[in-house]
Amino acid sequence: MAYQHNSNAGQVPLRTFMRLSNLFIFVCFLSAVCQAAESGTENFRIENELTVQQTGKKVTTTTLFSGGLVYDMIGDHGETTIFDKASDTFTLIEPALRIQTTVKASELKETVLLQRERMLSQSQSPFFSFAASPKFEETYEVAIGAIRFQSPWMDYQIETMPLSNDAIRLRYYDFCDWYCFLNLRVNPDSTTLFARMEVNRFLQERKRFPTRIQVDVFRKGNFGITGIVATPDVYIGTHQLGTRLIPSDEHRLQRLDEQRKTFRTVSFEEYLKETRQ
Repeated sequence: MAYQHNSNAGQVPLRTFMRLSNLFIFVCFLSAVCQAAESGTENFRIENELTVQQTGKKVTTTTLFSGGLVYDMIGDHGETTIFDKASDTFTLIEPALRIQTTVKASELKETVLLQRERMLSQSQSPFFSFAASPKFEETYEVAIGAIRFQSPWMDYQIETMPLSNDAIRLRYYDFCDWYCFLNLRVNPDSTTLFARMEVNRFLQERKRFPTRIQVDVFRKGNFGITGIVATPDVYIGTHQLGTRLIPSDEHRLQRLDEQRKTFRTVSFEEYLKETRQ
C-alpha cells in the first residue's frame, strides 16, 4: 500500500523502496466499496505496484486492513509492518533474520517533526528546504478527476475517482500519514514524504481516491531555463483495492501470529542496524 521512495535514482535498496510504497495509491471499483459500506465491514486489502522509471524496477506490496490493525507486507515472505493505532505502535518483522521490533508511533512523529524543524532552520539546499515544507500550485480538473501538484522541485500527476465510503477513506488516509512518519524515521534521506502528506490532505478533503500517481522529482530544480534540460527521477504507483480479505490473506495473518510468538525481539535501533547490513 503506502510506502514512499528515496529519490536517489538507481540507489534504492529493495527493503527501503518497499517501505516507501505509501507514496502511491490504488485502482478500485466503486461499487465494491459501496457494498463494503453497506455491510459495515472494516476489512479490506490493497495490492500495490511501484515502478522506478529510470531502472525499470518493479516491486509489489500487499496491505491488509483487518481487525483494527494494518499489515503492510513486502512480497510473499518479505518484511511486514503492523500498525496498531489503539496501542500507538508500529511492529516491524523481518522473516529472513527472524527478528522483530516495536516502536511507539507518537514517538516517531515527534522525532520526525523535530527533524523537519532542523531541516528548515539548517538546510543550505533549496531542494531540501522545499522537501521539509512543500508548496505547490494545485490544479484540479473536476470533470475527469485529474489533479496536478506542480513546483520546480516536484511534480505530481494524479488520476482519481470519487470515494463516498467515509470509513474506508478516513482509515486509509490516516494510515498513510502515520506511515509517513515511520518512513522518514527509517529512511532519513527520503524527500517526498511531507509532499505526499499534502497530496493526502487534498485527496481526503475532496473525497477522491487516486488510481495512479506519478511523481517527477527534480533535485536540481526545473525552472524552465532555455538550454537547460531538467532530468527528473520518475516514480509511478498503481494500486488495486479489494473490500474483503481472500483465503491467502488469512493464511498470511496466521503465519504472522506465529512469527510474533517465536521471532527474537530487538530494539528499534538494533533492528535498523541488522536490516541495513
